[in-house]
Amino acid sequence: MRVLITGGAGYVGSVCTRSIIEAGHEVVVLDSLERGHRRAVDPRATLVVASVGDREVLDSVLPGMDVVLRFAGYIDVAESQRDPDLYYRKNLAEPVMMLDRMTCNGVGRLVFSSTAAVYGEPREVPIREEAPTEPINVYGRTKLEFERMLDKEAALHGLRSIRFRYFNVAGALPDGSLGEAHDPETHIIPRALRSIAATGAFEIFGDDYATRDGTCVRDYMHVCDLAAAHLVALEALGSGHAGGVYNLGNGEGF
Repeated sequence: MRVLITGGAGYVGSVCTRSIIEAGHEVVVLDSLERGHRRAVDPRATLVVASVGDREVLDSVLPGMDVVLRFAGYIDVAESQRDPDLYYRKNLAEPVMMLDRMTCNGVGRLVFSSTAAVYGEPREVPIREEAPTEPINVYGRTKLEFERMLDKEAALHGLRSIRFRYFNVAGALPDGSLGEAHDPETHIIPRALRSIAATGAFEIFGDDYATRDGTCVRDYMHVCDLAAAHLVALEALGSGHAGGVYNLGNGEGF
């Protein structure tokens, strides 16, 4: 299949791009490089440097595409609270333009990298797909609003989409060629590794959670497993799958 990957120069997007190319698909990466890295894009992919809200660029790359994988977007919860307008623009307004151009160019399949933040504070664990969606931050709200736009597109134009909701991603390709490379780095595992390498210590804040040792517990998923899930999703849509919402996780807390 011909696959358009938005955000393919980012952490998860670059690993998924590699996986999808290895599976024999043709890939075009659309990335503004605002927070991604040109060097992370597999050289076998065609890189188009632009925003997902650029109408002219979308109309040039979408014709002939079989499916779109959407990774592009901003992910920092604290930043989303400080600058909600930025997040509504990058995570909702610009991707809605992409949906419009997909419809106009006859592309009716999409895999969306969403987030478990759409659930907010879960009422029960494990969280099931039928759980209430009550996001508690702007980041989660923008992701949920885009999911609702997918529902509207399905009803109006027959768009078929698979949406993955997951918490924390970690890890790198086994050969070390791709991994986390945020600037600034906000994720705890690379920050812990850097701190330990530099000083031999890492300080954790918070000791009164309702957990075994009082510290925060999170569900982590390896980035290679996440890439495998996205490959399954795009091939399922190519085989006629109706689409749906799927939670992804390891099933254990760390």
